[in-house]
Amino acid sequence: MAHTHEIGSDVVRERPRAGWPRWVAQANTALFTFTAIPAALLVLAEIAVLLAGIVGRYVFHSPLVWSDELAGILFLWLAMLGSVLAFQRDEHMRMTAIVGMLSPRARAFLDVVAVAASLAFLLLVYSLLTSSLPTRFTSQRLRSRSSTPGAPRRCRSALA
Repeated sequence: MAHTHEIGSDVVRERPRAGWPRWVAQANTALFTFTAIPAALLVLAEIAVLLAGIVGRYVFHSPLVWSDELAGILFLWLAMLGSVLAFQRDEHMRMTAIVGMLSPRARAFLDVVAVAASLAFLLLVYSLLTSSLPTRFTSQRLRSRSSTPGAPRRCRSALA
């Protein structure tokens, strides 16, 4: 049984997950909802911030210095949430030129390799963030200032 999610006019059909317990499918649906709605709101906020920056700069000749910084932070979060949605929908970027010529069994194996590589990268990033080696660099970087006057860089780093 395939599940559907409706956001706006788009209907997303998930592939049925054979052998998965019902609670996993429900958690997957909840994850989709809790990720897609903030991502959609971030798109609207990004548009509003960029539009305000453009209008302030070119119409009123008084640029909003914080708009570029906020747009960068929003875009960073949008990229993170978008990657979660793409990965969940199985629409993440991949090289299909060679994989398309392979047998279904080889494709399935390469899908497992791709997921394992993604998880390995996630674990690598997590281990680098939690290890004590980069703390000197990180603490010094967090004390510096961002490009927006008066805003500490830790605001951007905390959101990233």
